[in-house]
Amino acid sequence: MKFVSLNMVERGAYDEDAGAELETTRPVVVNAANVRCFYPRKGDAVGTRITFADGGGFSVAEEMVEVARLLGVDPDVLVAMPTPLRIAAPVA
Repeated sequence: MKFVSLNMVERGAYDEDAGAELETTRPVVVNAANVRCFYPRKGDAVGTRITFADGGGFSVAEEMVEVARLLGVDPDVLVAMPTPLRIAAPVA
């Protein structure tokens, strides 16, 4: 099994001046073998959305290229791949 350390994005208090919820992060450890796919977050949000084999998922602060590197996917492949990038086989 391969485990990777990431920073999960959490929504916090509503900032009336900014007109949006504030985001914070907290460290998490993910089993790479359980990652089903990953893709950029919606809109202009920084980071990556990760989904798992059990159907769950969450956003992380790391950019897609960094997530790919941590999961053992060649980041150069991301340019040619449609999103979301589905991982065909578990990462060793």
